[in-house]
Amino acid sequence: MTATRTAKSDVGKPRLLVWFAILMFSSVGMILFNKLAMHSFRFPLSLLFFQNGLSCVLNIAAMHAGLLDGGNAFRAKEARHFVVPALLFAIMLGASLKALPLVTVTSVIVFKNGSTILVAIGDMLVFRQRFHRHAYFGLAIMLCGAVVYGLGDHRYDATGYAWLTLNMVANAVLNIYERYAVVNSGTSPAVCSTYINALSLPFVAAAAVYQQETIDVFTQLAATTITMRACIFVTGCLGFSISLAYVTLFTITSATSIVVASNVNKIVSMALGFLIFRNIPTSQGVVGIVACLYGAWLFATSKKKKVDADNGGSGSETAADDDGGGDVLLERQGLLQSKGVGEDIDIDEMDGGERANRDPAAVDAV
Repeated sequence: MTATRTAKSDVGKPRLLVWFAILMFSSVGMILFNKLAMHSFRFPLSLLFFQNGLSCVLNIAAMHAGLLDGGNAFRAKEARHFVVPALLFAIMLGASLKALPLVTVTSVIVFKNGSTILVAIGDMLVFRQRFHRHAYFGLAIMLCGAVVYGLGDHRYDATGYAWLTLNMVANAVLNIYERYAVVNSGTSPAVCSTYINALSLPFVAAAAVYQQETIDVFTQLAATTITMRACIFVTGCLGFSISLAYVTLFTITSATSIVVASNVNKIVSMALGFLIFRNIPTSQGVVGIVACLYGAWLFATSKKKKVDADNGGSGSETAADDDGGGDVLLERQGLLQSKGVGEDIDIDEMDGGERANRDPAAVDAV
């Protein structure tokens, strides 16, 4: 633990700032570029197929280049454990892309907090996990904030909220299922990400055929501007850059610092959403947003308080960092990003997707 703390403290500030900037650009850009793309290119499943396929290619290239740990070789016997996560992953991201044209960026972030609440409930019911009392207080504040925001959302859309609810539930179930059935496989995060992205492709393709997207998708793509095609391509690259940023940051800084960055990214996403899409919330909505962000912060930082109490104040910082980083690798954010829904990181849940290329490094994305 001491060695870990020393290694992290030796990292220069310029390098940290560069990687935090990459993380901010990638996570904020994923939401905004996806929303822009879905306003002009109304083929969400086809877009998702492209994004997941490109993530596979970039993951494999990064493993060969030594940027990501390739771990064990790909094996068919091992891949079968990722079929259910891949299905949940496809549902999660597909629902996110369906919702984006109908709801505001702020609504997406508020629902991400709802996913945090569901994951916490799952931790208590499935894994018998106990939290510090501040965590329960934070969850209660998040729930109240979400209700207040929803009641004051003047851009409310029933269909959009339904898709966000499906995304929220799929994300929570995915996080819980992965920790229960997948993370003990010993597979490296990058390989896990590649399995899930690759195995999601048949599900996404089948859904696209069922929705008859394949009939006009290429005609529509040809009719879009060069700028919009570039926007679509960028969405495929941002998921990978989120992955790489998270994996790098977890090796050079603390989980608490990443929590702070995550909350800053949420604020930046909402601010840019206001400016670009002119989605200004009501005063009641602002109260709900602030409550959600404050509750998420309480819940995230309570993990360290719990470790402090368990260790009597000894070695708590490193323990908290290590535990938080491990969880992140288990959930929606590290390598498995929430594509479009933005990241939802906290020390205990380190979401999510968007769409990170979920690393049992995390999966926070959508």
